[in-house]
Amino acid sequence: MRDSDHVEKAFALGGMTARNAVTAATMVQSGMTAVDDVFAGTPNFFSAFAPGGSTEALLGDWDAAPEILRANIKKWSVGSPIQASLDAMESLLEPFGNRVLRAESLGEAETQANRQTFDAIITGCEDADMLAAAPGANTPLIALLLRGGRAPNATANILRWPVEADLLYGTLDQICQAREQHDVSLAAAIDAAAVSTLERSVGVKTLVEILQCYIATAEQLTAALAQACAEEKWDEAARLAQDIIGAAGGLGLAAMTQAARDFTRKAREGENRHELCNAAQAIVGEHLRARQALMHLYPEVA
Repeated sequence: MRDSDHVEKAFALGGMTARNAVTAATMVQSGMTAVDDVFAGTPNFFSAFAPGGSTEALLGDWDAAPEILRANIKKWSVGSPIQASLDAMESLLEPFGNRVLRAESLGEAETQANRQTFDAIITGCEDADMLAAAPGANTPLIALLLRGGRAPNATANILRWPVEADLLYGTLDQICQAREQHDVSLAAAIDAAAVSTLERSVGVKTLVEILQCYIATAEQLTAALAQACAEEKWDEAARLAQDIIGAAGGLGLAAMTQAARDFTRKAREGENRHELCNAAQAIVGEHLRARQALMHLYPEVA
């Protein structure tokens, strides 16, 4: 859970053994001596790690009960604790005619989402923000929050695990209805012409400094917006959305500005909590999209 990239696990199960093998070979090549068979003689491997154990048991009935049959074969390319979660999700969705496509990695999920149209992407909370920031990302996200996990900023569709079936179905139904009612084209994350004009006006170095300042400000504003929505402080959230409009509008971030204006309109009209949370989610998603696009254009911004 804490090592989200599984670096420690990869090192322990693969990298460390490879390193030890290379180290041992280098030592032998250098003329160093050691015991040639750690399993023979006294003391040996067994007396050190299993004193009182039976070495005969290592070979006993091995052909009758091959050890491979006791192995845990991972169906999903995720950590063991979430294997059951994904199995359960599949069993809840496929019997009712839903098509479930499994992605082997975050990169594959981004690629498939750009190639095909999906009603939703179900993902772990740790990957939700990255998926929302992917160029061209517009598929609604449903994030599974495991115990001890951190809720993402990119989506309000967060289901705590274990999730009840009717809650999952209800979330998917709301997403599908919203798509049918609001089938609008996704605005570009940035207005390339406006950014180009600004670059000619102030120069690349100054523009990079402006963008760095904007991203830092937008990070603070979107985080405060998410917090205000979580606490249902809608007047404060609307004020923050206005600040976002002011910050993004002058930089040609059309989609970000549009999403913030949509939120202020809904807040002014007294929309319900679900609609306002979805509108706030759209702002956060557009911020992540815009940040990714700006860093792609100007790597110095990162």
